[in-house]
Amino acid sequence: MVAGWYLGLRCDQTFRNFRHEMRKIHLLFGLGLLLPLTALAWWQGWFASEPVYHGRTVTQWLDAMAVYDDVRNWDLTPLSSLLALGPRAVPTLRAHLNEPPSAPSRSRQIVYWVQVNWDRLWDSSVFPYSPLTPRHTSRDEARSLSAGLVLLALGTNQGGGLPILIEEHAKAGLSTNLGSPQFSFYSVIDTAVTGLPERRSEMREAIDRALTHTNLLYRQFAAKNALARRFPEAFPDWRPLLIRLAGSDQEDPKVRDGAMFALLVRTPVEDQEFVVLCTQVFTNRANASLLRARATGGLRFGGSSNLVFLSLMRGATNDADGYVKQSARIALRDFEKHPPQ
Repeated sequence: MVAGWYLGLRCDQTFRNFRHEMRKIHLLFGLGLLLPLTALAWWQGWFASEPVYHGRTVTQWLDAMAVYDDVRNWDLTPLSSLLALGPRAVPTLRAHLNEPPSAPSRSRQIVYWVQVNWDRLWDSSVFPYSPLTPRHTSRDEARSLSAGLVLLALGTNQGGGLPILIEEHAKAGLSTNLGSPQFSFYSVIDTAVTGLPERRSEMREAIDRALTHTNLLYRQFAAKNALARRFPEAFPDWRPLLIRLAGSDQEDPKVRDGAMFALLVRTPVEDQEFVVLCTQVFTNRANASLLRARATGGLRFGGSSNLVFLSLMRGATNDADGYVKQSARIALRDFEKHPPQ
């Protein structure tokens, strides 16, 4: 009886040890499956809040394009990968266009505090410490510029295109929370005109629509001379509308200034219609100083025998507005040194 009890006890202990060992084996087996699956999920971006392609999020692909400041050079692989994401990438790309500036890290604030106070020990003229304000870094600017290029490369059929950039530009103009734009929207167009020739006609159509848009920020964007310079073949079609926008007292001053700037860039010499416009704009003292100053430069387009230009310029050198006076003196000096032929 005792032997039977002892044998049963040993069997029970052996069974318990066996169950314990099996649990360890199951646990190790589960971990062995879970870790590779977790690594795979992380690599594939299953936990990411953005669309993922080949294990990278939209933001990571943008950073891989390596567009920094004025050096616009990107590897074709990131661009192709973002295009492969198609419309899924558009919300993230748009979000990067007008991202607010991020606050500097605490460590950077501490380093700056130490630096300022150290400098003040040796030079009392150094300004006291004031906390660093949020700002866009060169990496932020590069990412935003890359996002704009990808949106233009996607085109309107993929939910991107120049209309999206114009819309985001207008949104930035209305917002008081975004601060200064991270980059120039015109820089994106400047790059895309040469780098994405297949989108040229599409971008021109977007500008055509924006020039007559009810939103003045759309018209202001479209009227800027940067667009007229990038699309010189379209200027003859845009010119009548630009003349009307620049000369209209009912138009927004920024739109008028953009239109006048575009006309100054592309208008040829001996254009009497443009000279008449500039004369009207300049002589109307109700117009903004900047617009009247631009008109002083346009008066010389009447040619070397333009007596209207000479008389107006000589009078403008004594204008009550200092900015107009300075612009008139520069225009008159340039005219005398290099008269139009």
